Amino acid sequence: MLPTGSLTAIAIGVGLLIVTLLATTAGSRHRESPVGRVTGYLTVALAYLVAVFAEFTNAGMDLGGLALLAIAMLIPILAGVWGAAVFADAGSGSGAAARQRLVVQGGLLAAFLLICVQLIVAGRVLSILGGVNPAVASVALGVVVSLYVAGRGWRAASRTSRWTLFFVVLAGLVLLAGLFLGSLASLVDAALPSQGYSLGHIGGVWIALAALGAVDLVLIRSFAQARSSQAPRRAIGGGLLAVGTVVALGAGLLLFFGGSFYAPSEQLFTLFTTLGAAGLAVVCGLAAMLLASTTDSYLAAAADCVADLTKASDHERVRGIAVAVLALLAVVVAAFAPPISALLVAGALISAAVIGAALVGSAAKDSLRVFAAMLGVLTGLVVAFIAGLAPTFAFGDWSWLAILLSAVAAYATVLLGKAFSDVSAEEVASQADESSAATATTTSDSV
Repeated sequence: MLPTGSLTAIAIGVGLLIVTLLATTAGSRHRESPVGRVTGYLTVALAYLVAVFAEFTNAGMDLGGLALLAIAMLIPILAGVWGAAVFADAGSGSGAAARQRLVVQGGLLAAFLLICVQLIVAGRVLSILGGVNPAVASVALGVVVSLYVAGRGWRAASRTSRWTLFFVVLAGLVLLAGLFLGSLASLVDAALPSQGYSLGHIGGVWIALAALGAVDLVLIRSFAQARSSQAPRRAIGGGLLAVGTVVALGAGLLLFFGGSFYAPSEQLFTLFTTLGAAGLAVVCGLAAMLLASTTDSYLAAAADCVADLTKASDHERVRGIAVAVLALLAVVVAAFAPPISALLVAGALISAAVIGAALVGSAAKDSLRVFAAMLGVLTGLVVAFIAGLAPTFAFGDWSWLAILLSAVAAYATVLLGKAFSDVSAEEVASQADESSAATATTTSDSV
């Protein structure tokens, strides 16, 4: 009989092979459909679920915690709809194009950090469940995803996102199992008390997700590709589908564990060990498939963004190089396994600063907006140095304060710069008028 680690590695390999086959079948005959677009938005919500799930379970999740997590899943989708309405539909002209370009540039940095988060989570989950080396798992996932994204691009990511509907079905099955094996009374009177989270912690998570969602490249790409008034409605539909999936899955687990559960904990380990080596291997394979489908969407969107920003004539070649570079950098970051909360807060600081700089609708110089965004990020870092890096880059009072101040500082900088620019322009115009009047008077006197 194969060792558990070898069996898990085989299952992960099979799962990644299935995803690759799904991705590489996205040829010229592939057509977008409403279902495909909804599952794309579902994939975005699942990517954020993967990123923040531990924030709601480390101290114990009960029914209230599940409700807070469900709200968190909808926040980035709603923020993305708002961002599309404010920035993507900003109108025509160089000013609107500059705002959109700045938002996309900020979204590129945030997307890269989200790719790193997905790879780190993959390494940790597969290591805990299957006993594989976390660095090896992260590298394997990153390499496989980069290969088929380099070949098929956004079409591959769109194709793989469709199979995430399987997790909607799985969540329904978990809920049914919980209803049969548990008691509804346990949802009110939990067997294990949860420690709960402070308002600052939940606020930090929600505000970070809102900032990231407003400049989310996958959402921006999906809205631009749809070119339809139905796009926001489908996005919200995908978000609600994700909320329903999370609620069904979480409620099933709460019923099974007596009203509350911790992750990671002995509770979950006991559950997974009952599955046996083969069952654990299957779970690891499914987890690898899910994480591949969330990672490839952001890698494809980020690579397309790089190719668009460079305005290269050979778009496909630049996109392929961008995929390789982004995947390599993400794998290196994932190998060091920095705290996930630190990456999310850093991405939120950048996103908030970009939002603040782009929010001023009136015409402003590109250099002023870029400077304002950089000053906004610097403001967030100043807060971090005052409060301490650890408290700021872990979700809490200082994290949401730094995110909000970065947006406010960038917004105020653009407003002040625009005001001084307008005053200077008026002074120049006034001096020009006075000079013209003086010239006319001199000419009249000479005549």
